[in-house]
Amino acid sequence: MIDFSKLTGSSSTTALTDPSLIYENSDRETDKGPLRPAQEYVLTDWHTNRRSDKDVLVKLHTGQGKTLVGLLMLQSKLNETGNPSLYVCPNNYLVGQTLKQAKSFGISCIEFTSDLPVEFENGESILVCNASKAFNGFSKLGTRRSKVENINIVIDDSHACSETIKNACIITLKNGEDAYRDIISLFEEDLEGQGEGTLREIKDGGRDALLPVPYWAWYENTGKVADILSKNLNSNDVKFAWEIIKDALSNCQCLVSGKEVSIVPYTTPIRNFDFYESAGQRVFMSATMVDDSFLIADLGISIQSVQKPLVYPDEKWSGEKMVLIPSEIDSEVNLSTLGELFCQDKESNSIGTSILVSSEPNSRMWTQYGAIYVSKDNIDAEVAKLHNEEERYKARVFANKYDGIDLPDSACRVLVLSGNPYSNDLSSQYENTVRVGSDVVEKRLARSIEQGMGRSVRGDKDYSVIVLIGPDLVKQARSKKTRRHFSPQTNKQVDIGLKIVSLAKGELEHGGDIKDVLKSLINKCLSRDSAWKDFYRQEMNSIKSTHASSEFLGLFMAERQADEAYRNGDYSTAAQVMQSALDKEELSQKEKAWYLQEMARLVYPYSKTESNKFQLAAFSSNRLLLKPRDGIKYDKISYIPEARVSRVISWVNGFDEPQEMVIEIDEILSNLRFEGDSKRFERAWDSLGKSLGFTTQMPDSEWKMGPDNLWVVTDGTYLLVEAKNEVKKTRSEIVKSEAEQIDSSIAWFKEQYPGANSVNVLIIPARKFARGVAVNNPIKILDDSRLRAFKKQIRRFFVDLSRVKPDQLSEDGVAARLQEYELCEQDILDKYLIGMMR
Repeated sequence: MIDFSKLTGSSSTTALTDPSLIYENSDRETDKGPLRPAQEYVLTDWHTNRRSDKDVLVKLHTGQGKTLVGLLMLQSKLNETGNPSLYVCPNNYLVGQTLKQAKSFGISCIEFTSDLPVEFENGESILVCNASKAFNGFSKLGTRRSKVENINIVIDDSHACSETIKNACIITLKNGEDAYRDIISLFEEDLEGQGEGTLREIKDGGRDALLPVPYWAWYENTGKVADILSKNLNSNDVKFAWEIIKDALSNCQCLVSGKEVSIVPYTTPIRNFDFYESAGQRVFMSATMVDDSFLIADLGISIQSVQKPLVYPDEKWSGEKMVLIPSEIDSEVNLSTLGELFCQDKESNSIGTSILVSSEPNSRMWTQYGAIYVSKDNIDAEVAKLHNEEERYKARVFANKYDGIDLPDSACRVLVLSGNPYSNDLSSQYENTVRVGSDVVEKRLARSIEQGMGRSVRGDKDYSVIVLIGPDLVKQARSKKTRRHFSPQTNKQVDIGLKIVSLAKGELEHGGDIKDVLKSLINKCLSRDSAWKDFYRQEMNSIKSTHASSEFLGLFMAERQADEAYRNGDYSTAAQVMQSALDKEELSQKEKAWYLQEMARLVYPYSKTESNKFQLAAFSSNRLLLKPRDGIKYDKISYIPEARVSRVISWVNGFDEPQEMVIEIDEILSNLRFEGDSKRFERAWDSLGKSLGFTTQMPDSEWKMGPDNLWVVTDGTYLLVEAKNEVKKTRSEIVKSEAEQIDSSIAWFKEQYPGANSVNVLIIPARKFARGVAVNNPIKILDDSRLRAFKKQIRRFFVDLSRVKPDQLSEDGVAARLQEYELCEQDILDKYLIGMMR
């Protein structure tokens, strides 16, 4: 055998450990130049100062080559120790991209297909796989007992991977399965105590109806739950997660909807994956603009690594994003105009256009204009088409894909974010419902929005137009309260977008059409207009802080530590850890209530009395939380003699500027629609009542009894509402369960408010009962046409008020406008409500 070492005079070659030298000596393709400055800086810092750390967080701008940085770190560790190296991606698409890049850079990688490759176990090649392949109950890498020792791991796109890992630990039981029925039967009485009306909707299959099983009932019945689940291990929705959580069911929450039952660990049991827990080094990749504090609770990353990430300090921003907010330019712009522009316009179809929505139902508003829906089954093919100029002739709409897809350069020059990102898992839905206004929830939402905005700009020279649509999303981008959760880079891009609004409004005032104005603005970006580029660069260079702050580090660390203590049976320590964190953090009353409920859960195993005290305190601050088993008395609402108009003025004056008030009203009204989310409808109806100066309550959500909504209209007269907005607009009849529900709510009202009068309203498209169905009390109907008429008048009323200077807003002026727009008390009862058809 020919041995070239004889010519060099050396019998062996020492493996390189300096990642920069590894790259210099790699057999990379000829078009692959030297390392970029950001890559060189971060790799040198890691090699010199951080290569022995257990956890390392790397934060680089999109397009600065995080994949290569991660691969070189793993190759360096592999050369140093000979231990196996693992590169984890969020999905298969990015696995393919990583393998392709590794090959072009001359780094030996191998794909994880079925069994663990020998090349990986021997430390010869880096193993690349998706997160669900590595983290599941039957992982070939091992769960409770690692099959691979001292592995070195890179988690690419850490936030996307953390969501995948979280989902791998959830047991789902679908409506129609025996186990679904068995769980509801087991906890029926407990669920009824948390919302009699909602439980009725769940039994009727209401897709938006959702109730939590109280932690005390769950704790006392985990043995029976285990019996139910162990009989269903043939289901993939059960068996994979069962292997992870079967010995810690008491540390899970159970949520029940009309669609499914979800059993979710309170904190992702990441320590059950021993290969991960015992790893030599764990490197977490993240974007500069994302707050990484969530990774402490989600992935068990050390607090020190979040506080001191590896960053490149010499670059404040990367890429170009022109943010457009059509409704700020023209408040009357409608979806049909935008649908035609982004889905049917010939010029728009000649460029890469992608639309992000929160769910498949929300995609329909775009597919009706010709957009192609991208599902999990065709995502690889459709993304590939966006990269091909000849097949890029239609807009693509993606549901809940705010991370994990890359659409660089011409693949996506226009990116539309349509509405706020909303998670589809039940635990997130529950948290979003009961933690309204929470900084933690708002930060998660801001993170999802920023991740979505980053799909189309994937490098320093990349550029794209980002269009923000939907009152809820516009509010997030516009409101000072919510914008503080954005990174400095995103905040500046939104500021630029608001300056564009001023220019565009001038065009409209001179007779321009909104569609033409938007096309002109888009063309400025896409044609590489020099004045636009100079303006953007000038504004972005003024950014002072370059990286997202990480708030609530102590709180998230306490969540993780309390969870570990609870798992170990040390319940008192778990409660002490959480109490200590609460004493240090400055939280709102409602935010603190969430953690008081968590305290109640933690102490329940050793002190039921103490637990109930905590739960009472939590419920008194936030009645959307679990209703305690005892100690609760219903708090009635009553007519307040103070003039209704003065309360309207107080509500209007609660905003810093008139436009913020209009945005708030637009968000409220956008949730008051048929075929929409019922809980958002109920909250919006409650908010609407307050904005109109009424005293309001949500008895079913807040007190777990009574109607969905209750307004005090006049002294002794109440508006009692059961909302059935989730049904199809084509529904022609009111069914038995709906009639029974409003009858039950009316009976509750008569018991709680003896002598008072209620105007009983069903918000539903139908105006007649199904055969054999009847009610014992008179009811009115608010159908689709009258709801739209009501909303139209409400918007006109508040837009009119927004034009009045605050010091000129008088009670007489508000009263006159209430009369003008037919929003007086009797107008509401007479003009928008209609009787039943016989």
